Amino acid sequence: MTECDDLILRRDARRRGETSTLERAVGDGELVRVRRGVYVAAARWAAARPEARMRLRAHALAAVATREPVFSHTTAAALHGLPVHRGDDSRVHTLELGPAPAPSRSDVVRHRHEVADADVSRIGALQATNLARTLFDVLCAEKAETATAAMDAALRAAAWRGNGAYDPPPPQRSSPM
Repeated sequence: MTECDDLILRRDARRRGETSTLERAVGDGELVRVRRGVYVAAARWAAARPEARMRLRAHALAAVATREPVFSHTTAAALHGLPVHRGDDSRVHTLELGPAPAPSRSDVVRHRHEVADADVSRIGALQATNLARTLFDVLCAEKAETATAAMDAALRAAAWRGNGAYDPPPPQRSSPM
């Protein structure tokens, strides 16, 4: 199950004729509003770590966006599975790549940077900056402790890939006869 599977969209409830049920659940505290028109179970939200909340917000934005967002900065870091130490989980960060960028909103920070196509990758169903670009953006825009935690986790993940050893074993040399 992914974060996307946990989301409840108002438009789906309206289609099924269940908006009053949705509103009652929100009023009773059973659902939490993630962003306009998107909700999640209150227990799921309360149990979520900040990075999981960032991923939920990213999926929520993608579910209602008119054009597919490209997530960046700390939101992309959370999507890559990196820790976002003391990051703000109330807003998502996106790159505005189009000719008519939308303005930032209270829950979305829109960055206007030129990035190469190679700097954008897919993480599951979402588009985000690739790991290298994400780390660069976090390093430039966030506090040192936030950037250090993300960089350390990314380096640790890269270093320990494979057989569980930091460095691969040296190549075997055949002895001369």
